[in-house]
Amino acid sequence: MTTNSSECFVVGIKALRDHGWQERDQKDIAKDIGYTTTHISQVFRAKRTPSPKLQDALSEEYGVLTENVIKIGRMILNGEGFFPFSGQVEHLPPNSEVQARKIVELTNKAFGIDGLLTTYQPKGWINFCNGETSPIDFYKVYVDELKALIAAIQKRW
Repeated sequence: MTTNSSECFVVGIKALRDHGWQERDQKDIAKDIGYTTTHISQVFRAKRTPSPKLQDALSEEYGVLTENVIKIGRMILNGEGFFPFSGQVEHLPPNSEVQARKIVELTNKAFGIDGLLTTYQPKGWINFCNGETSPIDFYKVYVDELKALIAAIQKRW
């Protein structure tokens, strides 16, 4: 599937938003980066093509490099699924404990628990390190597990 980088960016940034990577209101983001809420809304609805400047500003707001947002969008458009750490773990030995630890670390940071659960091995750890699952599948399993842990903790409080 051939798609341009702007289309991939829009799909990627929407996926990040939809997966909880930005808790701030779209209106506040627009104001902070110097665009109108309408302009940003049109980008998210694919009614307006984001300029490279806007892509960089939105990426920065989401804490992800523009090129990685584009990679995320391309993966989704190619049917590979959502993986927010595209471009951040591929340089590590594949299906290694080092790569698994990095995925856990980045996921924890995205969930606002940076520095916590640093030695935790999610349920899919062994399958991932044995090469039985992909980084995307390992991420999905960990996110589900993390959401369940967070819900259980919130229930107790």
